[in-house]
Amino acid sequence: MIASSLIKSKDWEYEQEWRLTIFKQKESFPQKLTIPNPKAIYLGTRFELNDKALKDKLFEIAEQKKIPIFRMVKHPTEFKLILANSI
Repeated sequence: MIASSLIKSKDWEYEQEWRLTIFKQKESFPQKLTIPNPKAIYLGTRFELNDKALKDKLFEIAEQKKIPIFRMVKHPTEFKLILANSI
């Protein structure tokens, strides 16, 4: 799990994503961090596997903050994700 948050394949470098990994220390987590507002949210191919309440909360926050949400799907012939309606 740690490696997946620290290592990124060259195939995905075009994404220019930010990854934040916070490790629980004893019974507490670090204090809040200041981060820039996201420009968009891209939902991966397994997003639907998440709990409904969690998904609903994400959509609620995105709507409040006016952050666009895009669903991604696997490209049919290449090792990459594309917008769901761009095939």
